[in-house]
Amino acid sequence: MATRPSVGDTLWGAAMNTWLDVGHEADGTNKNTNVGVRGGTFEIPNLAAGSDLTTHTFYASFYAWTMTRIGILTHNAPTGIDNSNTVVITIANSTGGTLLTKTYNLATQPPSSAFADLGTLAVTAFAASTYLTVTVTQGTTADMPAFAIVLE
Repeated sequence: MATRPSVGDTLWGAAMNTWLDVGHEADGTNKNTNVGVRGGTFEIPNLAAGSDLTTHTFYASFYAWTMTRIGILTHNAPTGIDNSNTVVITIANSTGGTLLTKTYNLATQPPSSAFADLGTLAVTAFAASTYLTVTVTQGTTADMPAFAIVLE
């Protein structure tokens, strides 16, 4: 039987390439036993131009947890993205809440083989058994390369 981690423990989620860190109270005391995401990457496959990925689950935890940022790390250069052929990345949680939506277009291009923050999170604290999903919607010629979602 698995045991609940103790405050200060660091856990390795090998299947997700993720370090999990048991959290602490804001005042520095070790009262909080919530798990906080210390960092992790989750691969999203290369989609063909115009193809979408709908409500793909990529992270879950048995424990309550917190997160401060989400970014993406692209593995190649995106192509075909303009104002008529956008790429929209939406991160949501299993309770139906949208954490963030990022739209790439002619003026706001995704990173090219680089890292970029996706923006401010609407929710940063999650109950036990909450999971995250990603939806990627691409215009007809928009071709987002494979990328990793980076949690912090």
